[in-house]
Amino acid sequence: ASVLASLFKAVGYSAEESPLDALPAPVSSLLARLHSYTHFSDFEKDARERLRGTGLEPHIERLLEAHANQTQALVLLPLLHEANATENLWAGGMGPSVRKLPWEKAAQSTIKALMKHPHSVYFRDPVKNPEAMGIPDYLERIQRPMDLSTIRNKMYKRKIGSREEMCSLVRLIAHNALTYHTLDTSPVRHHAVSFLALFEFEYLPTLMMAGTKLEPRDQTAAAKSKASAEAASSHEGGDGGDGGPENGTRWMQQCRRIVRLMNRHRMAQQLSECVSEQYREAARVTKQLDVLQSFRFGSNMAWFDELLVRLDPGHPLGFPSPTEFREAVREGLKLASDSHRSLVRS
Repeated sequence: ASVLASLFKAVGYSAEESPLDALPAPVSSLLARLHSYTHFSDFEKDARERLRGTGLEPHIERLLEAHANQTQALVLLPLLHEANATENLWAGGMGPSVRKLPWEKAAQSTIKALMKHPHSVYFRDPVKNPEAMGIPDYLERIQRPMDLSTIRNKMYKRKIGSREEMCSLVRLIAHNALTYHTLDTSPVRHHAVSFLALFEFEYLPTLMMAGTKLEPRDQTAAAKSKASAEAASSHEGGDGGDGGPENGTRWMQQCRRIVRLMNRHRMAQQLSECVSEQYREAARVTKQLDVLQSFRFGSNMAWFDELLVRLDPGHPLGFPSPTEFREAVREGLKLASDSHRSLVRS
């Protein structure tokens, strides 16, 4: 977490946006795996491999050397809970008479899980007495304070209208911590990185998938709507409604979530590296390097990282539509199926 906090500073990231959208793909991948590393040496090896050829090698080497052989847990600063206590306004959920939407139920579970996690200890309650907590200028420097209790209470009063708004408020917590606590040695900064990784890559995929399945009573209407859209698109010579900047951004976000969900598999790194090696071996055999293969050779990226990079709207080798993305995923899985058949099936 300390190394990643320093990398955030090097690339100018302060958690205002999703790390998948704002961080370089290799750094985002390290953040995604933060809670799966069992020893610092595992992170050290992964960081060197993923950041090779990105221009961040001097930073990562300096940081890894400074943190070598560290195995202790995140350090906690003493907190004055009496001076910072808040009332629990979540006693009755959203109230018995209110029917919660699927995403609201998932959001409630997400906030509860975050509040129970030890790395959210600094972010559970609002800063009511900054002087007693040793941060007297906090409310002057942070214009929009935010904490998990405040988000929880907003949900109780139904003042959060969408899951995107809820996500932006959770990211605001990490943003405020990274903005105020700028020292690389600050435990609060380290906890903010861990908190962000926990939310973005452990709980957010489930939250974003909540309520995406159609209810049975809506299937007929949805099928008719889909048929009408497809007919209109074929009449206009379109590609199935993927065009337009807004739709293009939306399907790319969905594709990123797919990659992120695959990346959570316990064998994801092994599969990703296997597919990359299969691509390189195929290029060696044919001895023909097209533009895409040259990109793969030059970047030294694992397959999942490459997919995320190519989902950038401005990338010259980006996917023009969901169809190309789907085919690229299937092609990669097919390449790895000979040696990792059970893993690919999973």
